[in-house]
Amino acid sequence: MSRKPLHPFASQVRELGNELRQIRERSGLTLRELARILHVDKSKVSRWENGERAMSELEVAMYLGACRATEDERNRLLRQVRSLDDGAWVRPNGAEIPNELQSLMFHECTAAAITSYEPMVIPGLLQTEEYTRALFRWAGTMTDDEIEVRVRVRLARQRLLNQHSPPQCTFFIHEHAFRAMVGSARIMHEQLMYLVLMGAQPHCTIRVVPHSAGPCGAFGGAFRLMRYAEHRSVVYAENHMLGVFIEDSPNVASYERIEDRLGEIGVVGRQSREWVAKLATAYSRAEGGAR
Repeated sequence: MSRKPLHPFASQVRELGNELRQIRERSGLTLRELARILHVDKSKVSRWENGERAMSELEVAMYLGACRATEDERNRLLRQVRSLDDGAWVRPNGAEIPNELQSLMFHECTAAAITSYEPMVIPGLLQTEEYTRALFRWAGTMTDDEIEVRVRVRLARQRLLNQHSPPQCTFFIHEHAFRAMVGSARIMHEQLMYLVLMGAQPHCTIRVVPHSAGPCGAFGGAFRLMRYAEHRSVVYAENHMLGVFIEDSPNVASYERIEDRLGEIGVVGRQSREWVAKLATAYSRAEGGAR
């Protein structure tokens, strides 16, 4: 009878699993509850914790986020996962999950509420897989492997919108993002219809910022304002080159003022969904005409 080969770092994998189990138990989550949050089988979580199955960097990051691990724990355990790389992890050919994305995943998973503003593209938490891939390919700054890592990370981040107790999310999206063609009319139609579906969820509000309210750059670049039950708010601001986390109160307050202004000019939820659905129909007709 043949045995399954041991992971080349089996003892370290068991050590990692044991630490993860302790963090889960401290968080008060059962195996079943954590499996539901992560959208995996209970048996898979059990094998992770028993060291019977190696985890990818992405899986560890999502596990720690769901369990509200501390930032020190997250950084230490993710470094440990990287040291165990045997070529089967999420980062093919050496590609890694960028540090700012690891931090963003952690902050999003622990937030009670998230307000997002996107002037140029559909927010990452709401992107379809095809839209995401087409967007990165259009940018032309990453290898295929790096693109696939980013796509998988982005899709994994979206799980927080479907977990048992998701954060209350409000997405302000400038009209420019809806009209900027990414990929094809078919991809845009499917993307906008997905927004209509998500905007109907009680924890997810989508508000269109129309051209008439001002140019897409009037409020600066994209940002996320994340609020927590027991910690002060954090802002994640980004551009095409980097992302930065902002925690000092005066600067966070400036983004809160932008949030208030967006609340004044953004189209209300139901009207936004109707507007998005109408534009999705226009993309569908454009797709049909292109055949």
